[in-house]
Amino acid sequence: IAKMAAVASLDQKAKVALVTSDTYRIGAVDQLRTYCQILRLPLDVALSPDEMQAAVAAHQDKDLILIDTVGRGQRHSLQLSELGAMLRAANPTQIHLVLSASSDRYVMMEVVEKFGALGADRIIFTKLDEAVRPGELVNVASATKMPVSYFTDGQKVPEDLHLADPILLAERIVGDYHA
Repeated sequence: IAKMAAVASLDQKAKVALVTSDTYRIGAVDQLRTYCQILRLPLDVALSPDEMQAAVAAHQDKDLILIDTVGRGQRHSLQLSELGAMLRAANPTQIHLVLSASSDRYVMMEVVEKFGALGADRIIFTKLDEAVRPGELVNVASATKMPVSYFTDGQKVPEDLHLADPILLAERIVGDYHA
C-alpha cells in the first residue's frame, strides 16, 4: 500500500490519505506511519467498522483513500466475516486482492474464491521476483476473470510497483525461464 500511495502522491500528484486496520502484525502501523511521514500523507487507524467509516468520511476531500486491511487466511470464516464488516463500513469503489506470486495456483484460486465473496474485484500479484512458476499468474488471472491491476517484484518503494502490463509481465515470465 505504501508503494501505491507513493506513486499516487508523487507521480500522479493526487491528494492521498491512508487508513489501516492492520494492527495484527507487529510493527505494521509503525511501518506504514513512517512511510506516511516521509510522503507527508495522513494515516488513520481504524479498529472497528465505526472507526473505519469515520476515517473514510474524514478524508472525503482527498482524490484517493487507500485502505490497508489485515491479512486473513481464506479458511477462517470468522476472520473473513470481520473483514467483510470493515469493508462494508469503508464502502470502497475498488477492492484489490493481494496474492503472492510465489503461492501455489490452487491456493491462489481458493483465496480468490473466498475473498471474491467479500467484493474483491481486482488482483495485485506480489513477490513476482520470488515466483518459481510465474506463468501460473496468467492461469489464475484467466480463470478468475478478475483484472490484474499491479504487480510487485521487490521491496523498493515505489520502484518495485508496476501497473499490470501484459507485455511487461510476459517479459518477466519469459526472462525468468531464460535467467
